Amino acid sequence: FFFLMIRRPPRSTQSRSSAASDVYKRQGRRLSAEESLQYGLLNYVEENYEKAYNKSIELSEAILKKGPIAIRQAKQAVNASLETDLKTGLNRERELYARVIDTEDRIEGLKAFVEKRKPTYKGN
Repeated sequence: FFFLMIRRPPRSTQSRSSAASDVYKRQGRRLSAEESLQYGLLNYVEENYEKAYNKSIELSEAILKKGPIAIRQAKQAVNASLETDLKTGLNRERELYARVIDTEDRIEGLKAFVEKRKPTYKGN
């Protein structure tokens, strides 16, 4: 099996990963791909390399359509959530979101939504 792992923000990571950790600690075994998917540690499981590769390209293309500033901040929030407790992770998420509020890209995204068109992000 090939796995595609998308790390999640603090709200969903903490409880699911601790449940999986309990299985590992108590039973002394590794989780299968299906169990990892069930616990939310993986978002997708594909049976062969080609399917996994195609899914990763599909996900990458979807992410690239989003605003680059928001993507950077979201990535930082997810990474921070893996290194801290829930409260600290949520505070960090708020701080990072505050950086996006005054950007031209955010305004463009809101305008595009109201006008029912695709946004044109510039990274500003």
